[in-house]
Amino acid sequence: MPDSPFVADLSSPLVASPRVRELGSGIDTLYWSIKGNLPGAELERLEAHRAMADREGGAVPFLLGGEEFLIEPFGFMRSYRFHLVHPYGRIGVTPSEKLPTVYIQPNAEFLHGVGPDACAAWFNAVVASLVPGGVATVSRVDLCMDTQGWDPTPEMRDLFVTRASHRRVYEDDGKMTALQFGKRGTGLHCRIYCKSLEVAAKGSVWWHDLWGDRWVPIQPVWRIEFEVRREVLAQLGIDTLDELFAKVGGIWGYLTTWLSLRVPTADETPSRWPVDPVWEAISQASLRSGAAGLVRTYGVKRQAARRRIIVGMRGYISSYGALIDESEIDPTAPCLTAVLREWEFESGIPYRDQVKRKKRRYGLP
Repeated sequence: MPDSPFVADLSSPLVASPRVRELGSGIDTLYWSIKGNLPGAELERLEAHRAMADREGGAVPFLLGGEEFLIEPFGFMRSYRFHLVHPYGRIGVTPSEKLPTVYIQPNAEFLHGVGPDACAAWFNAVVASLVPGGVATVSRVDLCMDTQGWDPTPEMRDLFVTRASHRRVYEDDGKMTALQFGKRGTGLHCRIYCKSLEVAAKGSVWWHDLWGDRWVPIQPVWRIEFEVRREVLAQLGIDTLDELFAKVGGIWGYLTTWLSLRVPTADETPSRWPVDPVWEAISQASLRSGAAGLVRTYGVKRQAARRRIIVGMRGYISSYGALIDESEIDPTAPCLTAVLREWEFESGIPYRDQVKRKKRRYGLP
């Protein structure tokens, strides 16, 4: 295992296989918690801002660690009274001694924009005043490998050997899009799915930057992704973020043994079938999480959000035009202005204030 699993260069040939080509691999999702004694002054500040959000009927700014978050008028994950939102992710905070004081969920764009170690360092510094001296415990990690050069098929479902009892094939218009082993929300499950389709659907083309020159646009990209939760991490001796970062290679080795693709033989016991060379290559993933850069990841996210909003807006406006019997664009525009003015009067919230709130959510100046 390399000394540090986190470097940005994913362009070198990392998997020697005539069929499988690694485009990138490493940590795709990372959630953690920190337990400590929430200082009374911070609790009072949280309560005051939560009450303000309740009165205003929407999120209000909350400064934490030199960063501006929004505190919502509702909780986080049901168990956390305070819900803090930042363009980089979400934080839950509770004064309860039965739960970790803070729970941290970075956004994918931030995690992949700066890399896992820098992501963890940023959030831990931000929440330091809430949990002085606290130690981070990993709650969930998803490890993945993006590949080209092989095409999983529905028939492979029965060629995998796994300890999971649940298997499922996902298809769209007669074409397989994913294989799943184990159930989501349990301690461990795996999905093998077409990443190319997801990138196209979400518009998250910054993945192309992470994959670099090894990505061939005309070929589908298939991802092998394991979701590992707290109970399994504990069994593997993983508690802290430092332990996770140091042992990520060993975890992947365990996961690719928990699930493995085999070559069938005359033996009636699949576990005695030889491991497929494709899976041998997958088990040797580099796990060197790259950093695409925040400008790239968040810029693409905003472009995709604009496209989604425009599609919805066109539909709503044309429906409104049908209801007021106006089929031309120019006469419709003043009607929309009147509607927004009426909404301002009824809600008591100026339109500009709503725009300011939305800009904070998107992390815009």
